[in-house]
Amino acid sequence: MLFVEHMKAGGIIYLDHGVIAEEKEDDKNKDYFEEADDIYFYDNAKLTLANGSMIKAEKITINSGFSAIGEGDEASLLKVTDKLQIDNWSNKFSGKLYISGKINCSHNDMYQAGSEVIFSSEPDIIITGCNGKTELPDPAPEPSDPNFPIIVDDNHNYTYLFEDQWPLYGDYDMNDIVLEIKHRKTSIDKWNKITELDLTIELTAVGAQKAIAAAIMFDEIPASAITQPVTYANNYRPISFDLTDKNIEKGQDYAVVPLFDNAHALMERPAGSFVNTVSGSDNNQKDSKIINFTLRFDQASAPSSDALNINKLNLFIITDRGSKRKEIHVAGYQPTKLANTELFGGNNDASSVNGKKYYISKDNLAWGIIVPTQFKWPLEYTKIQNAYKQFAGWVTSGGVNNTKWWNDFDNTKVFQTNKN
Repeated sequence: MLFVEHMKAGGIIYLDHGVIAEEKEDDKNKDYFEEADDIYFYDNAKLTLANGSMIKAEKITINSGFSAIGEGDEASLLKVTDKLQIDNWSNKFSGKLYISGKINCSHNDMYQAGSEVIFSSEPDIIITGCNGKTELPDPAPEPSDPNFPIIVDDNHNYTYLFEDQWPLYGDYDMNDIVLEIKHRKTSIDKWNKITELDLTIELTAVGAQKAIAAAIMFDEIPASAITQPVTYANNYRPISFDLTDKNIEKGQDYAVVPLFDNAHALMERPAGSFVNTVSGSDNNQKDSKIINFTLRFDQASAPSSDALNINKLNLFIITDRGSKRKEIHVAGYQPTKLANTELFGGNNDASSVNGKKYYISKDNLAWGIIVPTQFKWPLEYTKIQNAYKQFAGWVTSGGVNNTKWWNDFDNTKVFQTNKN
């Protein structure tokens, strides 16, 4: 057993029928464990709790790359009496593990297949230490009815970068269109269905000379589920898309909501100009261009909260229009029903409809990527792999290697809004 008041830990931490908690001088005669004040796990810490082990603290902070495994036949416990703060992009929990406390985390894709991880405010588990102390389940509080709908605000930024020359590589500076999801607000009813989604997206850069439109497809929301009109803020509404009376695109199997008709026009800059990709250019635009819209669902067609996770939002750009238009999506995301898939497999592209392989090149490069934070995009005509030296290893490994590649960049090769 390890008794601590404050602890910071990194690397590999292994407890086998062990306990990390706190014991003050006047606690020695108590038959239960007191919680430590705070425990902080550094990036990429690897925690194993084996055979009925426990960590108990008032507050635990978990950083990126953290993993926790419950090992052995007996379940182990990670118990937080106040708040468990999770940096949620790349953490994993697996094995026989109970986790309790107020959990501050918006991303729920943290479980490995076959795990028995249970997040619970009242874990039904008993932990016994070698000093005779015992951690029993907390007494159940009086039940109360929550107020519905529950409003969930997510202000985490996600940056989407697109190259417009697909199926050719082009200059591969990944700045032809740069979009940021700035805010997501969802309303959840008592059946755990989403009745309303409010989405705010910002256009931050246009490094393309052609006229480019953009839209978002909700990959798990059938078009038929949209029974109320999509509403845009500030009397805004794209006009070049063929829309239903619900303001979604006609002829689609899944709900497609237009974002803008022409990126240059939205930025209020001349056609063909580079906007926020050339240092010192008169065409740069400091005023952000925000698109805000709201989806509302009837109870009968309301989707589950999982259907609107960030990884189910399929943002894409349109670079050429015709009877079959040229769409460019983030690697791995499907095209819409109106896309020209005859271009798949041509030039540098290796997409395959039958293989469900989309917008990935023969060298395993992408024409669209997501960065889970605010991002400094490359300057015009600067290949992204030259501005970010770890990018190539990340993208060609399918995201396995260099998982924080965006933190390693050359200041002279990226656009910085406060300097350029």
